[in-house]
Amino acid sequence: MRVNGSRGPGRLVVTADGTGVEGRTGTVLLSRTADRVGLTGALRQAVDGCRNWRDHPPGRVVGDLAVMLADGGRCTDDIETLRRRHTAVFGHVASQPTAWRTIEALAADELVDIRLFDALGRARTQAWAAGAAPPGWDDQTVPATIDIDATLVTAHSEKDRTAGTYKGGYGFHPLLAWLDRGDGHGEPLGALLRPGNAGANDAGDNIDVLEQALANLPAMPAGKQVIVRGDSAMATKDFCSYARQAGAAVSVSLRSAVNPASKQQSAPCTPISLTSGSRSPPGRHRARGRPCRRTGLSAAGRRLARRAAGDRAARTVASRCPADP
Repeated sequence: MRVNGSRGPGRLVVTADGTGVEGRTGTVLLSRTADRVGLTGALRQAVDGCRNWRDHPPGRVVGDLAVMLADGGRCTDDIETLRRRHTAVFGHVASQPTAWRTIEALAADELVDIRLFDALGRARTQAWAAGAAPPGWDDQTVPATIDIDATLVTAHSEKDRTAGTYKGGYGFHPLLAWLDRGDGHGEPLGALLRPGNAGANDAGDNIDVLEQALANLPAMPAGKQVIVRGDSAMATKDFCSYARQAGAAVSVSLRSAVNPASKQQSAPCTPISLTSGSRSPPGRHRARGRPCRRTGLSAAGRRLARRAAGDRAARTVASRCPADP
């Protein structure tokens, strides 16, 4: 198939004469950075074959959609913000119908997410080689920390795989994995789109996202430790066992106790590190069993809560019964 080559944006010139002023200079820099680190080229190699095209390759359209989202866009119509600019700024940007057809073609490809993360990984490797690596990445004594957490995305209309959420909303409940760079920023390593009624403590979903994150990590020095960090939703036996078998340590936050005297007082969260082949720190106990879906308590915490509730009920009954003469 023969197609016409797409033309990129023109060369920018910095002047102080006040003509040709562009208000979205930061967005332009983001687009140019994607070109320089090879992300645009990697996206084209990954998805250009998903549909026939003439003027707007799907890889370039995906890159423009990412820039549009970074600029504050919320739907495909917002790509017109980039399209209406001069072609010397963002180049020839696809229209909203073309962007929608590209998304529809990508949705029909079951392996597109793997190819997209591969493209992102190649661009990340090139960017880190140019000096954008996290501080201490080449130091084997500094662990690599992966944060896994679920979040809610509201849908204002009925869409594929949307459902009600546990907070009474409607939309999606995706599961995300991010690399903690240690400088206040994070880099995406894995994602799983799920309906709004999906549970946050689903061990299979957490394992799938962890697999993506470990596969998308750039090359590390030998002996560098990987720590997977999350809240009580990640504290399941199946997930912790899989993480340890994969050579990663697990750090979770669990609610360990409840004060029965005050229902309004929330229980403190205690970070517990579960590391393969190591003992628990002095004064702490390993988390055993799955957390309660509603309260997030461990099995030991639930036993303490039930015992305290039983003692309180016994005292209440004793106070109501008349004393023997």
